[in-house]
This record gives sequence, structure tokens and C-alpha cells, in this order.
Amino acid sequence: MKKESIKHKRRDQGLTVSKTTLGAAVAMIMVGTSQTAFAQASDTQTKSMGQVEVKAKYDDESNRYNRNYSNIGKITQEISDIPQAITVIPEGLLEDQNATTLKEGLRNVPGLTFNAGEGGRIGDNMNIRGFYSFGDLYVDGIRDTAQYNRDLFNVTQVDVLRGAASMLFGRGQAGGVINEVSKTPFLMNKSNAAVTAGSYDYYRGTADMNVVLNQESSTAFRLNAVAQDAKSSRDVVQNKTLGFAPTVTYGIGTDNQVSLSYYYLDTNNTPDFGVGFVNGKPLNTATGFSGTNQDYEKNTTQLTTLSQQYTFDKDTSLNTKIRYSHYDRSLWSNKGRSVLPVTTLALANPRGGEESTFAFQSDFNKRFSTGSIGHELLAGVELYKENAERYSFNTEGCNTNNRPSISTSISNNSIVRDTCKYGYGNQVKTPSSQVNYTGNTASIYAQDMVEVYTGWKVLGGIRYDSLRANYQAPGSATTFGPSRQASLNFGEQSYRAGLLHQPNLNAAYYLTWSDSFNPTADLYQLSAGNGYPAERSAVTELGAKWNITDDGLALRAALYQAVKKWERNTDLNSTSSIDSVKRHTNGFELELTGNITDKWDIFSGAALMSSIIDDQGYSGTNRQNPNLVGMRARNAPAYTYNIWTTYKVAQNWKVGGGVFGVGQRQVYGLNTGTAPITANQVPAYARVDAMLQYDIKEYSLKLNVMNLLNTTNYESVYVNGGFAIPGTLRSYQLQAVVRF
Repeated sequence: MKKESIKHKRRDQGLTVSKTTLGAAVAMIMVGTSQTAFAQASDTQTKSMGQVEVKAKYDDESNRYNRNYSNIGKITQEISDIPQAITVIPEGLLEDQNATTLKEGLRNVPGLTFNAGEGGRIGDNMNIRGFYSFGDLYVDGIRDTAQYNRDLFNVTQVDVLRGAASMLFGRGQAGGVINEVSKTPFLMNKSNAAVTAGSYDYYRGTADMNVVLNQESSTAFRLNAVAQDAKSSRDVVQNKTLGFAPTVTYGIGTDNQVSLSYYYLDTNNTPDFGVGFVNGKPLNTATGFSGTNQDYEKNTTQLTTLSQQYTFDKDTSLNTKIRYSHYDRSLWSNKGRSVLPVTTLALANPRGGEESTFAFQSDFNKRFSTGSIGHELLAGVELYKENAERYSFNTEGCNTNNRPSISTSISNNSIVRDTCKYGYGNQVKTPSSQVNYTGNTASIYAQDMVEVYTGWKVLGGIRYDSLRANYQAPGSATTFGPSRQASLNFGEQSYRAGLLHQPNLNAAYYLTWSDSFNPTADLYQLSAGNGYPAERSAVTELGAKWNITDDGLALRAALYQAVKKWERNTDLNSTSSIDSVKRHTNGFELELTGNITDKWDIFSGAALMSSIIDDQGYSGTNRQNPNLVGMRARNAPAYTYNIWTTYKVAQNWKVGGGVFGVGQRQVYGLNTGTAPITANQVPAYARVDAMLQYDIKEYSLKLNVMNLLNTTNYESVYVNGGFAIPGTLRSYQLQAVVRF
């Protein structure tokens, strides 16, 4: 089995190599040299940068906040080679902030806000550039659309590719794609364990163990695990998490690398639907809870993945993945209320579901030349088979508003009288609510990056997706009409085009256009049988990326327009079928990340956006309120910003802090009336966090303070206007880490 040495791509041989580049090269050469000694091989070939980056990071801490590479484009690329705005959230930043959930990590992405669910969503739910993107979640490039709260215990970085991306990923939105990159084995015996304790009975433990099983075959095993039992500053709210993720990889750094992994995550939460609105503003309480201590949200996620990365030569590779995913979920919860304490129920459509997905993905990459013109070819196929069973739980007897004397009553968030026919929190299905969905998707795509002249590249890509889906609603349900069933048969093309100019190693300028489609309201398929065309989006973006200093400080800017047509409703509690026939977002984004000096790190960004409804949608076959035209889109603030910075003040001490800001947001329901629409307003906020860390040999001790100034903030809002969820009050978390 051949081991390969390393060489760097150089655009301009006349430029001086930066200290960061030189340091990374030395680290990579050390890794390559050790591998060569293991195999006693003498062949010298070009090494895949993706594998090098994973291993080199354990030896090179010179640039913890500015990741120069990503594989979100299905091939390992330098960030400057991707003609689209991309934010890479590195593991070092997540560790410094003590960000343990995907939601906490995504606070570092400009132009991103969070939605609260009611009838239509549980789990992670976000907007990017004003457009919902919960159907655009991926794990290692494979779709992961199920509803659950994602933990970062097995994540080494999060890549957010902003803008339409259907050419790369299939059905999706205008906002962007969020991809979690899993931790993988490497050729070094190195492990760590961490325990965290904090305010409001917060307890969490994690372990990360990597063991080399066989040096000759370059085989290693890695296990990541988490256990958490945590309350919060919100009354009653609690999170219990248990997860583990073993991975074994054969042939690390060779021309035939094979991995087998399993991921298990079980969460048992007391869910929080926040507080209601009074006179157009959220109820003034940071702790008040609208439900009971018997409310629950339970999710179990299992992912089993087999992957192979085969390298034919230095310019040719084939990357194939097979995954089986299984998800179980159930929810019994109350809506946010405008009067506290609550004494009666306001259930938010208690529901459950079971889903499974089989995915096959294979990508072929080839670099070659035709005369003086260079090509970087990507071609691939994807197959998805998705099955879902969704239903509501029977709430008979729980809400008897017309007979309040016998209704379920609450005192101090505890049930004192239970009139539910099957008991509070039952999991008895309502037969008429059950919907079964089966979808089969087959996709083929190709993209070529052509260097037509030194420093000038043209990108073009095309994809075809075929979706065949069937729905069934048994019993007396009329969800899809008298036949109680419906079918979808879509064939859609997606495109990507761009012009990239790289005058030197430290600058890149691009103009790009991409589109996306979505034939249904992703996850709910509400458009089945309605006859509406597929949701389509198009994004035009002008951007620039600069490496400012030799220490690895990078500046990125993007100016864009995103247009969406036939926007689907995604909330089962809404009567809307089409939220808007057309709307758009114009925006500007700026990011500054990396090392200011060898002791001073920064990760920051800002976004300005104007997200406007151009043409109102439909409720059934009726047009919605014409006053919607010209209104700012829901949960789409005019600005967001984030800045986080750390500084090594002494040999063993590091201090850090930052601020996360979100502008005023508005939320409102959709209707078919003609009266003026009064939106609920969620106030702007700025949350300040801080950290202090002490390192000595194999040990670290770190203190994080969340919401240092104890300001009122609302981290997520329900777009139809019913409630908002307050963020944490000031809280402290102390973490101890041991490395061995």
C-alpha cells in the first residue's frame, strides 16, 4: 500500500510563502514522513489536501480560526477556489466558546437567524439570508433533514455554503447549505476527556479517544462520546443527551482509504416554546415557562456510514459513501403564552414520527488539460430512498375549553388535574392523522472548473434530479382528497455558473450564479396534489476573498441578490399553501477571521439584508392578503453581526470574549383578508460572552460566561407570530480537560 508525500499548489511562484503556509507545510511533511517510515515506501506522489488537513491540525495550532480548506463542494478545495460565500466554523472556535450544539455554533454565521417551531417543526430550525434552511442540513455531505437537536460532540468543523446549491446537493433553498464534518481517525495515539459544570445545574462530559490499531496498514480507531444533564435559566427547561460515535479507518493517507462509522444520539428534553406577545412585543420575562414539567421532546438518531476514498493518481480520485439513517421522535408540549403562570393547557400539536433514509453517493474528480486549458472535473451520482411515518397523538379530553371546570389544570408548571382520556403525555396515535411518505430520488451531476487563462477560471455545472414520491393517509383522513393518497413525479434541472479571478496567491474575486429547487415543503410535503410548480430560487453573487497577513488573517466580502418563487409553507398549523409567489433578499456580508498576531485570534462577521415580499401567496386556492406585498419577510432582520476574539496574555493564560448581535425582527400570520397587517416586533439585542483559560502540560481549565451583561435577548421566534423564545440569562460554565 503506497504512502504519499505532499506538495502545495502554488499560483504565483514569485510570491513569498507566508509563515502560516510554511508552518502547515512542515507539519504535513512530518506526517507524510512518519507514514512513509511505517510503510517503508519510496514512491513520491501528490497528497490529497483533505486528509493532510485532518492530521496536520493536531500538530499545528498556528491558525485555529481560519480554515483554508473545505470539502463542501464535494472535493477538497481551498476556500479561495470556491466562487461562493462560505463560512467555516472550526473546532478551535467551538471549543473556546464552549459551543456544544449546532445552534450555538451557527451564531458565528452572518445573516443567520433561528426559528421556533409549533405545529410544523421541532429540532434545529434556521433561516439563512431570510430563507428557511432546515431542509438543507448535511452530515459529511449526505442529507440529514430529520427533526432533532444536533450536538457537536463528534464534529470537527461546520461548513456553511451560502446561496443556492441544488447543483451540488439536489433539492434545497436559496439561503444555503449547512454541513457538519465528523471527527475521523488519524495516525497518532491521542485522547482527551472533558467535564463541564455550570449554572442552573448544567453538567456535561465528553471523551475523544484515538488509537492506532495497525501502523503498517495505516488503520486507526476513534471514539467520541457525550453525556449531558443540563437545566437552564428558563424555568423547567431541561436537556438530557447521550451519544457515541465510533469510527474505524483503514488506509489513512493511502490511495485506498476505507471508513466505517456509527453515530448514535439520544435526547430527552423538556422543550421550550417560549413566551407569547403582549401589545406586539414578547412578554417581559426571561424565565417564565408556559408548559408543564411533564412536557417532553424525545429523539433518537442513528447513522451508519461506509465510505471509500480511492486515489487513482495525483489528479484522479473516486469518493463513495453509503449511509443508512434511522430517526425516532416524539413531542408533547405547550405553546408560548402571553399570561403567566399558566393554569390550563395550550398544546402545540403533540406528534411523533419514524423515518429512515438510505443514501448512496459517488463523486469522481479529475484534473486534466486540453492544450493550454486546465480542467477540474467533478461528476457524480446520488440515490436516496426515504420513508417516513408521521402522526399526531390523541389529545382527547386534554383541552375542554368549553367546559373549563373539568379541564386539565396546572399549578407551578405541574399537572394537578389530568383530564386527558389516555393520560397526559400519552403516545396514542390518532389514526386519521397518520401520513406515510415514500420518496425515491435519483440524481446525476457534472461540474467543470476551467482555467482559460492564468489566474482566470470559468465554472459551469448542471444537475438532474428525478423524484418519485407517494403519500398515504389511512382511515378517514382527507389530507389528500377522497382517495386519501397523492403522488409526486418531478424531474428538475439545477445549474451553477461562475467567473473566478485569482491574480495572486492572496486574492480571489468572483461573480457567480446558482439556482435551487424544492418540489415540496421539505419534511412535510404539504404541496402534494395541489398542482403548484416546484419552488425555485436563483442567487447572483459578487464577492472577494483576501489573505491579509502572513499569519493567516483572511477577509471575505459578498454582495448578492436571492430571488425565490412559489415559496412553500412549512408549518402544519398554518392554513397557507404557498407563503409567497415571489420574494427576494438583497444583502451584503463581510467576514474577518484568523490570526491578527501569533497570540491574537479573531472570528467575526456582519450581514446587512433587505428581505421583501414581492407577490403574496395562496391559502388553498385563494390569494392571501395583498397588504403582504412590500412587507419585510418574517424573521429576517436588517442586520446581524458577530465577533469573537482571544488573546494569549501569558505563556499559560488566554482570555477571550465576543458579542452576537441581531437586529429587530418581525413576525406575523398569513391570511386571505384585506385589512392592514400589524406585525409583532422582536427587539434587537446584543449578547456578550467571555472566557478565561489556563493550560499546563496535558491539562486545561476554562471558564465561560454566557450573556455577561445579563441582557434580554430572544434567540428564536415563531414566524407566524405566536411566541418568541428568550435566550439564557447570565450563566457560568467551568470545564476541565485532560489529554493523554
